[in-house]
Amino acid sequence: MAHTLLPGGTVTVRLVKGERPKVSYPAEVLGDDGGHLVVRAP
Repeated sequence: MAHTLLPGGTVTVRLVKGERPKVSYPAEVLGDDGGHLVVRAP
């Protein structure tokens, strides 16, 4: 069962390389249909 996030909420986007986080930044949720997440981030 997939969980969806509400528009306007915040998440942290992380780029992981070699099992270690390289970059992370906050993002705003624009939409989530349970299979695809759309965010706005700097």
